[in-house]
Amino acid sequence: MASQAATLRGDEYSSRLPTPPRIVVPPPTANINLAPEFNLHPIAQSGPLSAVNYDKMVTGSLLDWSYERRRQAQQILPFLYLGPMSAVKDRDFLRNEGITLLMAVRQRHSFESKIMQAALNVADDINIQKKALDMSSPYELVASFTRAAKAINDHMNSLPDAKVLVFCESGNERSAAVVAAYLMEILADVDHIKAMQIVQAQRFCVNFDDNVKRLLQGYWDILQARRTTANFKASGRPKRHLERDMDNDGMDIDESGEDGERFESRSFAPFVDTA
Repeated sequence: MASQAATLRGDEYSSRLPTPPRIVVPPPTANINLAPEFNLHPIAQSGPLSAVNYDKMVTGSLLDWSYERRRQAQQILPFLYLGPMSAVKDRDFLRNEGITLLMAVRQRHSFESKIMQAALNVADDINIQKKALDMSSPYELVASFTRAAKAINDHMNSLPDAKVLVFCESGNERSAAVVAAYLMEILADVDHIKAMQIVQAQRFCVNFDDNVKRLLQGYWDILQARRTTANFKASGRPKRHLERDMDNDGMDIDESGEDGERFESRSFAPFVDTA
């Protein structure tokens, strides 16, 4: 009876289910006092957003962060704050900071939603505006990004010296994602990585898990596609048609259907015969 030839693995591999690569968010650049440094510029060329002085943004040192600050709201931009539901109940804070709009990000038809409605009613007590972003599932979070941006911008355009506080129950998850998406929407050269850096540097306790990171990455792709389309329309240029010859886009198509020449230089094999 002939013996079977022994084989060795050609490379390391895993038997686990395929998963997307992890999105790593490195810490932002900081000065000698460990205070983050950002160079922010609005996309808008006119209107309230273009008039904001981002150089006067309040940035705190990571050395100053304490556990108690989780229960407070932090300034992310000069006109935008992020915090938990407990911060909304602090009427003195709302008055002193000049908050003019409370925006709740909440799960629809839940006990949490009812509690957050009570917090939203604080707006009626101190005569400011309120807005709720309701969603039935976490997958609706992306849809809320655009709605939140429109609501914030409409509020900024309708009221001088407007300031918005975005919150959820903890101030660390859904509301943090909404604020990060808004930064990508209005600031030049701010992608999903830099947006998360800014939010986390200002509110150190936020939690961007892998699902939220991928949602923000997907939203960044959507924003880029929108801007590319808008640039084409503004320039009057026709859409680029897909050309299938090598002269136009460099793709070498083998019309014979034989791919041998393309792969003949590749030597990788999953298993190697040792005999």
